Amino acid sequence: MTKRLFKFCLLNCFFFFLLFNTRAQTNGNYIKSLNSLLPVSPNANSIMKYGDVPVTLSSGIPGINIPIHTVDENGLQLPISLSYHAGGIKVDEPASWVGLAWSLSAGGAITREVRGLPDDNEAEIGFFSFVQTNDYYVNHASAKLHDSIIKEASIGRLDLEPDVFYFNAAGISGKFAFDQETRTFTCLPQQSVKIIRNAVNNTWKVVAQDGTSYYFENKEMTTSTVRCDVETNNFNNVISAWYLSKVVNANQTDSIILAYTQLDYDFYSQGSSTTYTLLTGERNMNRPNLNCLSHNYISGISRLSSIQSRKYKIEFIPATTVRQDMKDDYALARINVKNATGQLIKSFTFNYDYYLSAGCTGNIPDPTRNQKRLRLLSVDERGKIDTDSPLSHKFTYNSGVLPCRLSYSQDFWGYANGATNTNPNTLVPKETFYTTLPNGNISMTVIPGADRKSNEAAMLTGVLSKIEYPTGGTTSFDFEANKIGYQPSKYIEPKSKNKAITLSDIKYNGEFLDNVYELQFVINEPPSPFNGNRGGALASALAEPMCDAANPTACGDYILTGPQTLTFTNKFDDVYLPNGTYTLTASVARINDIEPPSGFRYFSASIFYPVPDTPATTNVINYTVGGLRIKRIINVDSIGGKPATIRDFSYSSPEKDSSYGTLLSIPMFNHVESIHVTESIPQGGGFIYDVSHFVRSGNSVVPAVTSQGGYVFYPKVREYAKGDAGNQRTDYEFTYVPAETDPGYPITPTYDPDWLRGNSLKTIVYKTVDTTYIPIQTTTNDYNFYPLSSSGQSFSKDLLGILAANVDWVVNKSADEEFSTGMLEPDVLPTQNLYFLPTGRFYKRSDTTVTIDNSGNRLSSVNSYKYGDKAQQLIEQSFTDSKGQLKSVKYSYPTDGTLSNAHINSTVLNRLISENRMTTPLSVSTNSNSTELKKELLYYSYKANVLATDSLKTSILTNAPDLDAAILQYDSYGNPLTIKQRDGLFRKYTWSKVNGLAQASSITPTNSNIAFTSFEYPNELTWVETGRTTTKALSGKSAYQLSAGSITVSSLDASAKYVVYIWIENGANCTLDGTGMEYSGRTANGWRLMRASLTGKTQCIISGSGIADNLMVIPESASFEGNVYDDSYQITSRMDARAMIIFYEYDNMGRLKVIRDQDRNILKQMDYQYKAPLTK
Repeated sequence: MTKRLFKFCLLNCFFFFLLFNTRAQTNGNYIKSLNSLLPVSPNANSIMKYGDVPVTLSSGIPGINIPIHTVDENGLQLPISLSYHAGGIKVDEPASWVGLAWSLSAGGAITREVRGLPDDNEAEIGFFSFVQTNDYYVNHASAKLHDSIIKEASIGRLDLEPDVFYFNAAGISGKFAFDQETRTFTCLPQQSVKIIRNAVNNTWKVVAQDGTSYYFENKEMTTSTVRCDVETNNFNNVISAWYLSKVVNANQTDSIILAYTQLDYDFYSQGSSTTYTLLTGERNMNRPNLNCLSHNYISGISRLSSIQSRKYKIEFIPATTVRQDMKDDYALARINVKNATGQLIKSFTFNYDYYLSAGCTGNIPDPTRNQKRLRLLSVDERGKIDTDSPLSHKFTYNSGVLPCRLSYSQDFWGYANGATNTNPNTLVPKETFYTTLPNGNISMTVIPGADRKSNEAAMLTGVLSKIEYPTGGTTSFDFEANKIGYQPSKYIEPKSKNKAITLSDIKYNGEFLDNVYELQFVINEPPSPFNGNRGGALASALAEPMCDAANPTACGDYILTGPQTLTFTNKFDDVYLPNGTYTLTASVARINDIEPPSGFRYFSASIFYPVPDTPATTNVINYTVGGLRIKRIINVDSIGGKPATIRDFSYSSPEKDSSYGTLLSIPMFNHVESIHVTESIPQGGGFIYDVSHFVRSGNSVVPAVTSQGGYVFYPKVREYAKGDAGNQRTDYEFTYVPAETDPGYPITPTYDPDWLRGNSLKTIVYKTVDTTYIPIQTTTNDYNFYPLSSSGQSFSKDLLGILAANVDWVVNKSADEEFSTGMLEPDVLPTQNLYFLPTGRFYKRSDTTVTIDNSGNRLSSVNSYKYGDKAQQLIEQSFTDSKGQLKSVKYSYPTDGTLSNAHINSTVLNRLISENRMTTPLSVSTNSNSTELKKELLYYSYKANVLATDSLKTSILTNAPDLDAAILQYDSYGNPLTIKQRDGLFRKYTWSKVNGLAQASSITPTNSNIAFTSFEYPNELTWVETGRTTTKALSGKSAYQLSAGSITVSSLDASAKYVVYIWIENGANCTLDGTGMEYSGRTANGWRLMRASLTGKTQCIISGSGIADNLMVIPESASFEGNVYDDSYQITSRMDARAMIIFYEYDNMGRLKVIRDQDRNILKQMDYQYKAPLTK
């Protein structure tokens, strides 16, 4: 409802700006915000007719989100929601506890990508523990020390690679790594957040730039057993995640606590397939071909069970039965949103079934579970009553059957492709080599392997296709496969079609075939991915009838002659045929020798080969790659009768339909392993030889680069919007900086400054005139990707990693061992490859917007921006107005800005910096050309841990600053109690000590305290607590039995004249300081309003008999507004300075239903009809 003054007023009102889109607020707006800390009057709930789904256009992935609840606590916000990742379903992907591709966002976590060994490994092994830096070992250490370190790293005894950590919690997110030189953690890219590791407990604390602290203390452990065809390797427990356990606001007055329960389950994931083919060398090193699976054991106190704050308790309740697709794991069954006393506000129940795959074949473990994947069908929201009809979100998915989890039927990126790949079971892709012989002919070698090509139809299986909302409105999604307009790798082929040449004949009624048939044909195919870009064809053949064991002679004999000659009976596969003229000869005498059981004789021989399936109109090849992008979103309003709103997305050049898409990293599945071997024996002698293997892998040996979970980046996207407001087109362009891959050995992670991608470069909005799109607005942005500091220093810094591997082997043998027995106990001679983790920052330098009116007139505006060196805050925004005057606004923060901060106490300033309150505004200057027109100054002090805004002053031109507002008093939670306004009046607040809600506000002519209570919460004033009763109340659910004891109101102003109001039930009586209070003449539903005046006292005592409610003590002539809340923190009544009451009633779902006056007459009534209009 309300937030701490500093957080709410200053950040959200005085300086409401977002990076790259900044608008400064004036003091007038700030003062207005000070007067609006009370919640607004309740209004009818807006009904979400359908979803407004944002799309990350540069990846083509829509952000599908179902909000659940937001925990809002004195400047802290923790949203809870469901989100669906729409980039496609991977074959290996296990379903979360809310269903396949869905995730529950509730809290946050730090996860990591382990490089080398875990950085937090034991002392002197893990990356955190090194005294010396990688730079020292590479550039300054002795050769002996260097070689020793690299050798230890190559065999897994030292860690020379920084892990990459990812954090995400309640609006803050990013990644970071350890900087050995500064011994600190740095964000990638740089952010003004502080990352602190508790080395003793191995936990984390992240301090956001507003001073909010996030504690990650609940650890999840992963233990993996990698099971291969010939061996099994066990890996020690590794902390795979640290879950958010607590959020504390900067003032340390409020927190949100997250509780977890023990989690223990296990599942399998696909490992990799590796094959070795000897290329050169005197000896085979007996390298085994491997197919590996990983058996993963997850454990830790890491299953979210509740979130607790001053106002809320959110419960996450798992199902009572074990999931069918995951051993020992449970689905999320229900979320309860309760108030702090445990009373239900609303609940969400989750309904599931399972995707069922076809039977698991091959060597897939645990086939019964891996046949199934948890599928979310609907989420039902109910209010306080469980038996009420729910408001449901229902989900529909594409039809079809997903492959069994862990199936080999997957493309290069892990998405389903419909291929069998079970003979043999492998993920290693097929390899094709073309060699030009000395005579000019082309030789082709095919090493069998898996079909890993992408298949759009298979990728679309099972993905979300529609959301139905409680209104009956729907959002439908039409996805398509990612496509790129070029061939980055021989593995990635375009859509194909087959060309076929067939020689055949058939004879009936016992007639005989001719003994010989011939067919001449020409192959003249241009270079394409299907022929190694050499021209010609990669052909196969199939002949019928076929010979088999039962009929070894019932087939023909076929000879193909031409540039390539070969013979076959049944078939051949993947033979390279150069361009030229060929003759296919069929000798079918053996078929004539067999008496046909069917009564006819026939033969058919077909030679076929793939060619690109390009549109005839454009002749453009687009390549299908892994993952999905959104093609169309359709929103339908079931109530209003409006036409559907349709959004179409195009990722291709409109002129030639060539995709703008580019792969963020190019997969590579092979490399050559060269080993230098030295064998020696004690008596002297031995052998030295070299061996090289062609090593193929089922996973790319180059680590994949992704954006928003997608593998393709689109620098240009076009969106068409169609609806009742007409048709509109918007063209988008985004910045693109590719990742860099080092081809050296060992293969290192890519160098990827990913923050330089996906920033808006240009946006053009068009309107439709007849059938023509006319531009009406163009916005262009200019960035400084590599800014320098104000002193000319670069912010960019690369963190050095060293990847060590083995290339040479030394084997010492005893005298009686034969050299032919292979290697024994090899000693390794390692090598290294250096790589870097980039860090830095970038800024938006300027933006230009050109607007074109209906007459074709162009109006341009240009904004320029400057940023601070320390916390990267915006410190200046400037523009040139229509008169050519340079206007600018400058900002100052604790570490950023060119304005003087002399008005800030140095102790306060240093504490702001130490607490990382980097977004705290200190001053603002408005300028025209070089003249300062206005300067606004904020003054602060600390009240214990609470940062208090003392005052706000404004100076005009060279005049001394004038007071705009002064905050004279705060409560212990940092909420303002007394504000002195510019007009000399005072605004007074009262706050609930129980839940921090603003109970009352009053504007008074003097600095005189006020009092208000509706007796909802204990000990708000001095009374006998047992006097509070729920048997009868005028407003809210509680009142006070006066006969239980008197009520004392203290801390009043003796110089002020007060008016005291209290409502009492009919038949009751009350006195103020022993004098009977007068009846005001107003009644309400069996209650009477009593009134009295009070002068010259610092406290008063109300006594009497009967039940009383809504006590108010305010200075005469003061304005007043008092609120009463229900258990869901909704306003149920509001009282003004005359003690007039407005009542608000809600249904069980918490929606405003009726507004009544104090006599309970209906002022306004709401009815929520979701699927049909009201009928009478």
